[in-house]
Amino acid sequence: MKTKKVLLTVAAFALVAVAAVSFTFAYLTDGVKTVTNTFTIGEVTIDLLEHQWDPEENDVTDEEVYVNEYKLMPGHEYVKDPFVRVGENSEDCWLFIKIDNPLEEYIDANGTYGTIEEQLEDKGWSLVEGTEDVYAYEGICSADDEVQVFDGFKLIGDIDDEEYKALDGAEIVIKAYAIQADGFTTADEAWDAAPSDWGVSAETPDTPPEPDEP
Repeated sequence: MKTKKVLLTVAAFALVAVAAVSFTFAYLTDGVKTVTNTFTIGEVTIDLLEHQWDPEENDVTDEEVYVNEYKLMPGHEYVKDPFVRVGENSEDCWLFIKIDNPLEEYIDANGTYGTIEEQLEDKGWSLVEGTEDVYAYEGICSADDEVQVFDGFKLIGDIDDEEYKALDGAEIVIKAYAIQADGFTTADEAWDAAPSDWGVSAETPDTPPEPDEP
């Protein structure tokens, strides 16, 4: 009988000990987690430039300009290298150009450069469906990309005197446009979403931007 009583007593102490230990546990807790999303706006920026033409060398220099002046002469070839440059912080974009060329019918297709249309095709530009003079570049462009438009042209030698005089002051005007690539699988889709006044007007700055500091 004494043995049984001792065992019961020990068991009772054991239960008390377990209960005492259990009161030392704290509740399991965790802090509230916060997720913060910060959004900054993107931008698409481009520039349309060409290199300064040297009439004595009939070649271009390293200087970038917005405007060149040429003296037209029948049968003469001219170096003209307009190109589109995507801004260094620009988002990916589709590029477009519109060319107003009053010299088109006077350009010698058999010259060194061929026609401007042939050069555009060779450089990856194609006519946008539903337009007559707007061309889209073949692929998506990224920041700092440069895309050539054409390289030059040759004026035909056999020009009627009156027609030749009428070319005085003629201007080849090129306009460049860009729209974000995100959301559009083709250039035609992007052009369809472009502002309605695109292809109609675009201002030409007076001077090129200052080069970036090294």
